[in-house]
Amino acid sequence: LIAVIETEEAFTQLYKCDPHQQFEQILNRILNNLTISAKMSIIGVLITHLYNICAIT
Repeated sequence: LIAVIETEEAFTQLYKCDPHQQFEQILNRILNNLTISAKMSIIGVLITHLYNICAIT
C-alpha cells in the first residue's frame, strides 16, 4: 500500500514536469527516494504508462 501511494505521488510529480526535458532527471530523483518495493511497482506502472502514451501518439 505504501509503495502504491509513493508511486502515485511520483507520477503526480512526473505529470507536472516537461516530459521531454526533465522526465529522466525527475525519475532518477524519485527512484533514489523510493523503497525497493516502490521501485518495482513504479517500473511496472511506468511501462504501462509509456505503452499507453505511445499507443495514443
